[in-house]
Amino acid sequence: MDNPIYISPKKYFRKAAVDIVRQLVSNGYEAYIVGGAVRDLLLGDCPKDFDIATSATPEQVRKVFSRHRCRIIGRRFRLAHVFCNGEIYEVSTFRREPTLEERHGLKPSDGIMIWNDNQYGTLQDDAKRRDFTVNALYCDVAKQGEIIDMTGGLADLHNRLVRCVGNPKRRFEEDPVRMLRALKLCGLHHLRLEEQTQQALRQTLPTIVKASKARLFDELMKVLFTINSEGIFAAFHDGGLLQYLLPGMEAIWDTPNDNLMRQMLKMRDRCLAEDPEYFSSKSLALTVPVFPLIYSILVKDDVAPKAITRQMIDECDKAIHDFYQGHDIPHAFSTKILSTCITLQSLLPPHRLNNHVINREYYANAFELLRLFSMVSGKYAELLCKLPLPSEPPPEKEVAFISAQHEQPEGHGPNNVILPFDRVAEDLESPTSSRGELRRRSNRSKRHKRSPQTP
Repeated sequence: MDNPIYISPKKYFRKAAVDIVRQLVSNGYEAYIVGGAVRDLLLGDCPKDFDIATSATPEQVRKVFSRHRCRIIGRRFRLAHVFCNGEIYEVSTFRREPTLEERHGLKPSDGIMIWNDNQYGTLQDDAKRRDFTVNALYCDVAKQGEIIDMTGGLADLHNRLVRCVGNPKRRFEEDPVRMLRALKLCGLHHLRLEEQTQQALRQTLPTIVKASKARLFDELMKVLFTINSEGIFAAFHDGGLLQYLLPGMEAIWDTPNDNLMRQMLKMRDRCLAEDPEYFSSKSLALTVPVFPLIYSILVKDDVAPKAITRQMIDECDKAIHDFYQGHDIPHAFSTKILSTCITLQSLLPPHRLNNHVINREYYANAFELLRLFSMVSGKYAELLCKLPLPSEPPPEKEVAFISAQHEQPEGHGPNNVILPFDRVAEDLESPTSSRGELRRRSNRSKRHKRSPQTP
């Protein structure tokens, strides 16, 4: 595109981000807003983050903004975080292509995978090091907001293409997480992979397992907090990545559980898009995709059992860890996922609602999970009308939906121990309990009350 394109800094960019860029420029450095914010604005979407690229090193950025407002982070990729008006802005230094010796692979099998990316360069070098052309767009907000495009990103945006900068196979081998991000762009913005990029991605898909589990988990959480997570997971499936990234989700794809999962993800996406203040914790975000599997274990024919058995707990725990296989979900999250589903189960017939359940820390998650499930399945609408909102005080009297007692059947063995909900949830909360293992409450209630809450 020959004619220059401008984006008004005052109208479309966050003032704090523009001020950071201008302060760097006034101190003699080059600085631009780059990547996702520019791409999203050109696509007509609202940017979530405003990343900044500069010729200043992280130490020089800290000198400009002082230690109180700036922190240097990262090892593999060092950058500066600048704090402004309660927000964090990521400021990265222009990078150049590292040499083979500078890559520092952890082991020979890593090949050309980059483990050290702290070689600084020019703006032109930085553009060549970007992952995709649509992410290599710079906006000069210190002046009139002209878009700087050195890789053909504007044309690719016009044609709705995701194209790697440089050799696509080499780019994916350098950093396997780029495959995830390529398909994420396709699912989130309804783009498509350029032909050579698609071929290279297919060839290098298995290398995604070389990426660190921490980075993959971080990317998973980012997907779950977009407004089109269902579309992104569908792009992962269509692109062949899902079998490596989330084999548990791939295993139920195109099954009845998959249909429920995708409908609940769509409903949550819609809630996130329509309400910026929508309640959704990280544990709830992780619970929604796996909920259909747990629901099929805890509820039979839309009727919740009177009590929860050890076998049911073990099956749920296994379902969670099989679903998120390869992500090494922190124990605190897996505990909250299970506790949220157990709390929801305790709200269903034939249970009766009591203040103890309403006062539990998992009630808010369980209420929202039940609301999402009800909206897509049409079930439990009348029950939801009777439940107090999580922000409301619990009713003074118990509300009996259908009276039921937790009964102990005769002749039960160690693998069929019937446990009332209150005991299961309290054992799950204990920071000392192991996964799936239930422990007796004898002489431990005081210690449980003194224990800090699970993060």
